[in-house]
Amino acid sequence: MRCLSSLVVAVLAGIPSVACEPTGVIEDLGTLGGVSSMGLGINSAGNVTGGSYLSGGDPHFAGMHAFRYVDGIGMLDAGALPPGNISEGQGINSGGIICGGSFVEGFVPHAFYATATLTLIDMEGLGGARG
Repeated sequence: MRCLSSLVVAVLAGIPSVACEPTGVIEDLGTLGGVSSMGLGINSAGNVTGGSYLSGGDPHFAGMHAFRYVDGIGMLDAGALPPGNISEGQGINSGGIICGGSFVEGFVPHAFYATATLTLIDMEGLGGARG
């Protein structure tokens, strides 16, 4: 057993420490004014989408909006489908188009996509729940 332990230590000692070094950087993206945000999608250019609370008050009443984060510009509010105040970006392509979900009247969820200029397009006609 002592030989096996020595062999394991010898093998592990030969593993380069480079394998344990970080391969990325964690960056604080900020918020849209609230207490927290979450990134849920990233594209090859490093643009991020997700959701951010709008104020430090009760997040259920203050609202949460989808965002696009662009390095050098910051977090851009994508808004929510009217008349709601809750949305979340879940994916972003190389052109900056965001896909996600938003609640509309009656707290009914609708899919949306946000154009490169952050205009939200309601995709409610895809057979989902309707308000």
